[in-house]
Amino acid sequence: MRIRLDIPLTLSEAKKFLGTKSNSDEDEIIFTHICTDTREIKAGDLFIALKGEKYNGNDYVKDAVRCGAYHISEVDEACGIKVKSSNDALLTLASYYKGKLKNLKYTIAITGSVGKSTTKEFTKALLEETYKTHATQDNLNNLFGVSYTILSAPKDTEALIIEMGMNREGEIRRLSKCAKPTISVITNVGTSHIGNLGSRERIASAKLEILEGMDPPVLIGPKDEGLLSGYLSYSFSDSDAEADLYAIRGSNGLITFFKRGVELFTVNFKIRESHLLKCLLPSILIGSIVGINSNDMKRRIFSFSNKNIRQNIVSANGLYIYEDCYNSSLESVVAALDHIKSLREYSCKSALLGDVMELGDYTEDIHRQIGAYAAGCGLEHL
Repeated sequence: MRIRLDIPLTLSEAKKFLGTKSNSDEDEIIFTHICTDTREIKAGDLFIALKGEKYNGNDYVKDAVRCGAYHISEVDEACGIKVKSSNDALLTLASYYKGKLKNLKYTIAITGSVGKSTTKEFTKALLEETYKTHATQDNLNNLFGVSYTILSAPKDTEALIIEMGMNREGEIRRLSKCAKPTISVITNVGTSHIGNLGSRERIASAKLEILEGMDPPVLIGPKDEGLLSGYLSYSFSDSDAEADLYAIRGSNGLITFFKRGVELFTVNFKIRESHLLKCLLPSILIGSIVGINSNDMKRRIFSFSNKNIRQNIVSANGLYIYEDCYNSSLESVVAALDHIKSLREYSCKSALLGDVMELGDYTEDIHRQIGAYAAGCGLEHL
């Protein structure tokens, strides 16, 4: 990928923040683009030689140099800065670049087993009319995605919304220390990647690493998740009136929101999936914290649609397809099946389910739970 920097970067800056020396004295070289793929590289770019499970960008440093690019890599090669870890260098570069965003008021980090992207989209919709907002595209939420989100931020960004994903311990810690959030959300603690982490307790611990880049910590999470008890600054619930923000469902799609017992507003939440309310609640808390007034939030929520949140109903060859296609979990499959059950206008309903990955020793048990739940949903075919 090739990233345009709205605030150019000099070679001397790169040397300084990486704490290393280059084999060139051309310190005033100015970079306007960072590239991680030599197939897209152009002369004058700064190439970062990233390493993944299936590729090693260090193997392509000579190609980058031949194209006229400078490089940050783990090899000794002309026109470059040698570092111990190119991946760490990218995070360091992104963190440095974030510090150059002089208008930035809020950095919002969102993690969780499910619902990250939807919560991100709701938060963006609530904030973008008030603040110049830049957010993670699609689900680019790993080391590269977080770095890309920061480095592609326009120089006048006021609110930066960063989705953070993980499947192993230590990953959220690295991302949080890079982004230094002012507000963080843990949407939930489920069973995603439980094969790698071994238990929900360790999943919760890995999610809580998000606090390590925060000073002071402002953490939002679900009231009913005991594994987060004692860590939350603000809690939310779709049923528990003891939460800092809770909702009461009325008739005809009307939902009333209360913050610490005081009514905020009532709105027709036109998105029908009931589980998506749990993604809206932390977004409303964020809006409240950053100063969005209740009338503006109500108006913006009323205009919400399913766009950008992956749950869509599309027509194809006389069938209606509820499209919710992405790396899944027990919790997200159950939520999707619950929504299918609630669609009374369709007389014949079927489900096409794929495997849930990264479950390890829990694979058989969780798939049996999904199968048992699906069997009770009145499906014509599974």
